[in-house]
Amino acid sequence: MTLTHTLSDPTVTDEDRGPLAEVRTWVRSAPEPFPGARVAVDGPDVRVVTTGRLGSPNSSFDVYGAVRELTAQNAVDGGSRSLLALLEGPLSVSERSLEDRLWHTLQHLSDFDDGPWDDTVVSALEAADHAFALAGDAWSVELLHPQSPEAARRAPWPVLVVRPLTTSR
Repeated sequence: MTLTHTLSDPTVTDEDRGPLAEVRTWVRSAPEPFPGARVAVDGPDVRVVTTGRLGSPNSSFDVYGAVRELTAQNAVDGGSRSLLALLEGPLSVSERSLEDRLWHTLQHLSDFDDGPWDDTVVSALEAADHAFALAGDAWSVELLHPQSPEAARRAPWPVLVVRPLTTSR
């Protein structure tokens, strides 16, 4: 299935079908999804971007644009919106291949970004696992995917969960 490149409001009208519905169903039924998964998927401040293959420059740019938009929205109203990036899949590739694709995505995000990091962002990055800076803020990133050896991260579709660590602006 090929996904479209769109950022959507959490009130998705077509919730009963497609990858987002499958991921939400998985999170709601998993006995122990990764920490914060239920809030990230069902919380009031979650946004969704659907895009292509993990690791591709085009998909990475879609994620970058969505994170920049969230940064701007969070700065305006003090929110703490998170992003679910639903990626093309499900994939039948190795865990190592997915990890490599995640690193490519993070490198692309870094390459696209021109925002400075202040001391608050640097401190947040040093204190957190799975963190990166983008658009002047620190974010945590988790990859959920069908091949994960951890049941808590074994989602039916590849999903990047991007949550703010701090608000630096």
